Amino acid sequence: MQSVLASTANILTRAAKLQNDLVERHSPDTATFENIVLPLGHDENARLHFCQQVEFPANVTPDDSLRAACREASKRFRHFETRTAQRADLYMLVAAINDKKEVLTAERMKYFDQVLSHFEDPRGRMEAKEKCSLELIEEELSQVKEDYLQTCRQESGIWLTQDELEGIDFELLRENYQSEDGSRLRLSFQGMRWWKALSTARRSETRRTIYTARASPAESNASLLERAIVLRTRKAQLLGYENYVQMTMRYNLIKSPAIVQDLLDILEKQLSPLKDHLSKRWRELKGRESDDRGEEDDGKLYEWDRHYYTQKMVEEYHDFDAGEISQYFEMSGTIQRTLGIFESVFGIMFAEIDDQNVDILTNREGLQALTWHPDVLVFAVWDAPQCDVGEQPFLGCLYMDLFCRPGKRPGFSDLPISPGFTAEKGNRVYPSTCLLCDFDKPKENSHRFLQHQEVVVLFHELGHGIHDLVAKTEFARFHGASTAEDFNEAPSQMLEHWCWHPEILKSLGQLHTAQDEVHDQEHVTNRQERSMADPLIEKLLHSRKIKDAVKILGMLSVSRFQFAIGSARSIQEASEKDTTELFHYMMNQALGMGHPGVFCPAQACMPEHITVEGLYKYLITQIYASDMFSTVFEQDPRDGNAGSGYRRTILDNGSSRDEMQMLVDFLGRPPDPRALLAHLGLIGQFNDKQGSFP
Repeated sequence: MQSVLASTANILTRAAKLQNDLVERHSPDTATFENIVLPLGHDENARLHFCQQVEFPANVTPDDSLRAACREASKRFRHFETRTAQRADLYMLVAAINDKKEVLTAERMKYFDQVLSHFEDPRGRMEAKEKCSLELIEEELSQVKEDYLQTCRQESGIWLTQDELEGIDFELLRENYQSEDGSRLRLSFQGMRWWKALSTARRSETRRTIYTARASPAESNASLLERAIVLRTRKAQLLGYENYVQMTMRYNLIKSPAIVQDLLDILEKQLSPLKDHLSKRWRELKGRESDDRGEEDDGKLYEWDRHYYTQKMVEEYHDFDAGEISQYFEMSGTIQRTLGIFESVFGIMFAEIDDQNVDILTNREGLQALTWHPDVLVFAVWDAPQCDVGEQPFLGCLYMDLFCRPGKRPGFSDLPISPGFTAEKGNRVYPSTCLLCDFDKPKENSHRFLQHQEVVVLFHELGHGIHDLVAKTEFARFHGASTAEDFNEAPSQMLEHWCWHPEILKSLGQLHTAQDEVHDQEHVTNRQERSMADPLIEKLLHSRKIKDAVKILGMLSVSRFQFAIGSARSIQEASEKDTTELFHYMMNQALGMGHPGVFCPAQACMPEHITVEGLYKYLITQIYASDMFSTVFEQDPRDGNAGSGYRRTILDNGSSRDEMQMLVDFLGRPPDPRALLAHLGLIGQFNDKQGSFP
């Protein structure tokens, strides 16, 4: 732990010395991009490389002291950036370069503009007292975030009787924790178990109990979130913004909260028929089932009923069996086939580093020298060989940490371990990225089968990983998926469409047999016989509209919620926010959910409310994703030429180019919101002019 902080101190000392040397050696007359900004850029590359490597372990280690050291190191890096922005002597040199209008590459020009903007940040003009207040706010926000996430990491569950567990897959109870008298079993909420239980529990009271029991241990997070709202509002005011939402949008493609509000209003109006249709069908199903079971029906549908009756709709209207579908998605084989699809589309190659080849890389220390846990998989990634090129350029390393465990960050994400960039001597520094998942680990000598929705999540998060691996930028700050917040999700959301394409499903979904343990050629040639049958694929595709409608309406709800908690214009208004009541109100508005007699703090067990600045971006980027897929990939999702063009135009650039311009270059026009509405089967459009996007 001390080594982390000692290394941090050494790196920041060298960075400060470089800045002092530049100021001492150069004047505004002699300052150029090459002798001032480029050395600062190379030093920043090295800092970001180390900083990401330090920040990452906090997401995977159960060691509190290591997490604390990582947080402290991260805080010291932030403070250094703040102090750098306040150096008038450095700013004078950079401003002089701006006046000289040097001719630079597009990436260097963007980098220079951001460096100049950093020096012109409002905090640079603050009085000492205000700067001190801002630092205290940021420190408290950091602590609030850590305390909130620590609560989310805690393992929780509920004791239920056999009768109460009706409909729930007993595989979710595989630890066989029983009460002393043997009358109850414990359902853990770890990973996705709570969601699966809500989707299958037949008793309404059981669903309510699971929903409220999951939220209750996180009740303290409600006050933390409300404290964060006040602190965020103070920070925004100190920096000269009307509210927190406006502050967080300053680097987005869409910088106006009013425009996003308009988009949300339009989407809500367009989605209203879907909401009404779903609400009607949900209530019909609940009423009929309540009669059949002899349960009382108050005519309302609650948030704890949503997953269950969505699944019932799919099963009843499309003769869909999620368990039957999952037999085609054994985890290990699905991951291999997923990587194979990415190889063919994007022209890359994955080679797993296992016990047979790891000794060469680790001087016989084994995989433990490369990973932080025995379950972690590691892949070396290369460009695929071209017919006229003998070389296969190395791209980087992909890690997969698939299973939930104590102390690990909850949820599903892809996090960079270290960025790629061009070093000072011109050599390439290769990136590493990690897919973090919350899947239940299968028992020894057994297999984990994925629900189709889990396959969609896998494609999505691997999309971020691919973005990190194939991007080639000079500066680390532009690397990979580090794009504008309201563009970042689009490449990954586009890949979700692959999971709904018949051709992809035919090759991706394969019945798992004992022969899969033996990779002989005869077995490979017979694989087509084990592909998902066409009638089953049709049922899966027919279920999509319901599932996507529920997902989009859910996104709309949390988008409205986050906009509401970030739009306070005064400390008093911020301090009056009741996030629990507001969350349930937004669920009612977007999805027609009934108000329970007593609200439970369901929002408080959702990490994204403290980690993600602007969940509305997931809706905005759905527009881009749907348009890119329908325009370029829908006819042939395996088209390597299309994949090459996409990689060259979008992925390779990271954020080194303007993201909207990259979209326009790829599509040949501005993005059109109607692609998303058409995908959802809705009639209507944002206006009469094609491609008119704010």
